[in-house]
Amino acid sequence: MSDTPASPAPLSDDDLRETLDLLATAVASISDRVDDQTRALDRVNKTATEARSAAFAAQKQTDPEHYGEIVGTTIDGRIGDTLTRVGQMASDLLRASNHTQECSQEG
Repeated sequence: MSDTPASPAPLSDDDLRETLDLLATAVASISDRVDDQTRALDRVNKTATEARSAAFAAQKQTDPEHYGEIVGTTIDGRIGDTLTRVGQMASDLLRASNHTQECSQEG
């Protein structure tokens, strides 16, 4: 007996064509499955990215410092002018009071 394995019997051209056709069909089927899995993974990745983005947005909305800035900006925008006018009125009243006091001391 020899140490070399016996080589398979040669295939006919028809057998080779059939084998190649079967291999081509198998490769095409595997390729289709890989494409389907790639599309599914792309959808999962997109969903994960959107979820991550939503989580960061929610985190920012619940951040007390950020919320305080929003409240402060809103208050400044809505009552800032009124507070300025009240401050000016207080200054005018103090000036008028001082003027009245000066006038009453002169007389």
